[in-house]
Amino acid sequence: MSAVPVKIRLFFLSDQTLNSTQMEFVSLIVNHIVKNGSPDKAILNDHPFNRDGNIVDIFQGKMEAAKDIVRQIDKLNSRIAISG
Repeated sequence: MSAVPVKIRLFFLSDQTLNSTQMEFVSLIVNHIVKNGSPDKAILNDHPFNRDGNIVDIFQGKMEAAKDIVRQIDKLNSRIAISG
């Protein structure tokens, strides 16, 4: 695995208590970013992100982690907008 996906994954993974479904959700986001650039948050409701349910279902009981992921997407998008 190259350093870029690892850095992006770490950018999103401040919570080390995520379960395997939640980790897979984060991996899907990372893979999307590597392939397509920073995502619009709306894609989180689309396939393949929603295959295990919506973000509320996936992060049930860990909504702060879900909110942090969305904040990280916003932060990444704002960095891209500034440099673009």
